Amino acid sequence: MAKLFQISGAKKIANNILIQKNAMLAKVAVAVEKTAVDVSNHAKANHVEGIAHSQGRFERDSGVLVRSITPELETVSFEEVTAVVFTNVEYAIPVEFGTSKTRAYPFMFPALVENQENLKKRLAEAKV
Repeated sequence: MAKLFQISGAKKIANNILIQKNAMLAKVAVAVEKTAVDVSNHAKANHVEGIAHSQGRFERDSGVLVRSITPELETVSFEEVTAVVFTNVEYAIPVEFGTSKTRAYPFMFPALVENQENLKKRLAEAKV
């Protein structure tokens, strides 16, 4: 079968599109990771001595909870970019949500809410 026409540069165009997608993905990953660090720092700041402890949030300050709050870039793909901010300290959940005997002293959720606009701004700036 004879070719009626040929598109030249198709490989170059495809490579350029892939480069642009990779650049955008990298910028989005940086935006998500920076925001996770901001959320982590905000959560930690809510528990520094003189703030959380002066408000009676804890009987004693060991610093374990603050040191355990960790941001982590979890997934980077063309389908999704995710980060988590977590703690493995078992008493973090009762501190965040309270119990039947103690009131809640949220530190993670307010940090997340406080940084939503930062993420939106960073994602808007990530345009290639």
